[in-house]
Order: sequence, then structure tokens, then C-alpha cells
Amino acid sequence: MNLKKIILILLPTVMILVLLGVSTRNAQAQEYGCDLLYPGMTLSAKCNEIHFVLGWVAITPGQINEFLNAMQWTFTLRDESGSVLKIIPSDQVAPFWSPAYPIDPADLGVDCGMPRAWETDLVLPLGKLERGNYTITLDENFSHPITDGFNACWVDGFKIPVFIYPTTYSFTGPFSVK
Repeated sequence: MNLKKIILILLPTVMILVLLGVSTRNAQAQEYGCDLLYPGMTLSAKCNEIHFVLGWVAITPGQINEFLNAMQWTFTLRDESGSVLKIIPSDQVAPFWSPAYPIDPADLGVDCGMPRAWETDLVLPLGKLERGNYTITLDENFSHPITDGFNACWVDGFKIPVFIYPTTYSFTGPFSVK
């Protein structure tokens, strides 16, 4: 299977983890940064606040609203020994999602036959973290299955398959603070 087909198949899932908003809230730490954008990052202990940042993209603002209304996510922050430092339940996550804003689907490498898609970004504060290794777990639950609408789009001549986000999913990723 060539790379384009793999990307096509994984695009909806990858969008959850990769399409990220950029936070400028804490630009003081130039060496590593303060925003956790992907697993395995090394962040700066100089940060007053570490943020977990991700975005979700859909074809319509209505699909963004459906996502936000169905989303029941919980984040768990653990230190390197596995001790729970913080649990952030969905009611505490919800206020940190941005309002939907338009983006060009071509910037994502997809052809949707329309001039815009919509994105919402999560910039979730984790607090000040000391030097060390950590993991963050996202327990993703939806009150009902949802779609992002990208099944109406094409990537390099391949139609994106219909993808209905499951009602339950969990992901744990490591990161370090130096």
C-alpha cells in the first residue's frame, strides 16, 4: 500500500491528533516551548503553564457544534512513576475549546469542492510542571457517533471513506519537561 493510500485511510483519525491550533499564551520559553502538540515532545520547565493543544476540523460549523455537544473527554496527567497528578473531566475541558473558525481545506491537502472547512482548537492548561517525564491520557467519549464530513472530499484522486468517530476511544502519549 503506498503512502498516499495510508494517509487517505488514516486522515480522519490523524486530524484529531495533528490538526492543532497554535497557542501564543506563553512565548517566554524559546528552547523547548510550552505547548504539547504531539506525543514525545520535550517542553520547557521555564513555562509558567504547559498547554495540551489540539484541533478538530469538520466541513461545516454545524458538525463542529455537534462534535462539541457530543464530546465528553477526560484527560489524565501522570508523572513518570504513574502517579495521577491531575484529572480534567469533560465539564472542565469544554471551556477551553475555541469558537469555530474557517480554514481552507486545501491547506489540509484535501479537495472538498468548497472554499472552507471549519476548525475548533483546544488549548488545555496543565499547570506548571517540574523537570521530568509525564504521560497524558485522553479518554475520548461521545454521547453518540459523529462525523467530520470529510467523506465528501478527495485526497490525490482518492475519495476519503466515511468515518464515524466511535463513541469510546483512549490514547496515552508521553512527553518530557526539561
